[in-house]
Amino acid sequence: MNMMVVRTYAFQGQTPELSVPLTRDHLSVIGGLAPEGHLFMQWQDSSYKGPDVVRFLRLLLREIPGKILLVWDGARIHSCQCAKDFLVQGAAQRLHLERFQPMHWN
Repeated sequence: MNMMVVRTYAFQGQTPELSVPLTRDHLSVIGGLAPEGHLFMQWQDSSYKGPDVVRFLRLLLREIPGKILLVWDGARIHSCQCAKDFLVQGAAQRLHLERFQPMHWN
């Protein structure tokens, strides 16, 4: 999980350093925002895979009428074979993809 920022105390001129153990525990979230302001979100305890992304896209197509703009990073799950197949099978008629560069976390 992400570390919390908290106020702490240290001697004047000495920046405190807090050590936090890093784990593989995480919560994966995928979301979409409709023009009317509706927020669509799904989350799970494991990393998202291609079929999970397709499941979310099906939700968006079912809930949002008309064309949908998707803003994606360059993550591999967005260009996996099952996502490509889903788009080729007709979803691309309503989904417009815009690709951003992936974020790199240190």
